[in-house]
Amino acid sequence: MSSNLQSDAAANLLSCYLSNSRSAKAVDITALCSGLDGTAIAQDDRYNLENAVARICPYPVIKQLPLHWSVPADDPFVLTRALPDNVLRPQTEIPQHLFTINWADSGPGYAWLEAYYLILVPELGHYVVTASADSWEVYGCLDLAIGHFDAELPLMEGVHQCIVDWWRTRESQDGQARWAYLFTTGLVSAQLAHAWREEVWRDE
Repeated sequence: MSSNLQSDAAANLLSCYLSNSRSAKAVDITALCSGLDGTAIAQDDRYNLENAVARICPYPVIKQLPLHWSVPADDPFVLTRALPDNVLRPQTEIPQHLFTINWADSGPGYAWLEAYYLILVPELGHYVVTASADSWEVYGCLDLAIGHFDAELPLMEGVHQCIVDWWRTRESQDGQARWAYLFTTGLVSAQLAHAWREEVWRDE
């Protein structure tokens, strides 16, 4: 779970994010994301930096991230996530899948998945936790860095803090109801994921 910061832009963005600074220049974010995976930076300016960081970290597992496809009546086949074979970006080892939830089913075959991944940035001594969806409709992008923690912190303690804080933000800012069910598990067990959910949505 390591990364090799070969790009100055990528290193700058990661440093800004891990230091909780918003000083990353918009041009750096655009330069990093443009042409890397066929999609633009986040449509919501609040998430530009988080989207850029997330697109650095989980790229080795891009084909495992949530994906939605459709065939409109008058348009060609549509994928929400581009799947390029070769891109120029910092090399990373395979991130750890934590677990994937489904926020809700809005119809047959229409799940609102969110997959959580963990990656170590050894040069900066931090872990980054990312969230990946299959639609731009919620955040204006597909991938977000939702938290980070010092690599010396016990792993599950740091993961817990990042994910629970993210859910609390969704609940307080967007009125997000508790997620419907666990889709898949990884490093985090079903028991832990459900316990964390109860910390945020006790009364539902």
